[in-house]
Amino acid sequence: MASAENKTNNPAEQPAEGQPKKAPPKFTPAQMRPKCMELFGVTASTFDGAAFGLKGTFTVEEMRAKITGWLAQKPAPVKKGGQVV
Repeated sequence: MASAENKTNNPAEQPAEGQPKKAPPKFTPAQMRPKCMELFGVTASTFDGAAFGLKGTFTVEEMRAKITGWLAQKPAPVKKGGQVV
C-alpha cells in the first residue's frame, strides 16, 4: 500500500528508501516566459503583468500561484483630473 506521501504506484517515480525527495526545479520568470501558454495557459502579456518586478527563481507551481493571485486582483480605479472615472 502506498503511503500518503507517495501518491503514485510506480516505484520508478518514488524516491528510494532513506533518500530525500528531489526538489522541483526553479526558474527565473525570463526562463518561463517563452512557454507561459504551455505552462500556465496565459498569454505573454498576462505573464508579464503577473511577473512584473519579481526577482529570483520560482517553481512552476509557485509561479502559477502568483499568476492566479494577480488575475484575482481588482483593477485600481482610474483617476482623471482628481476624479474617479
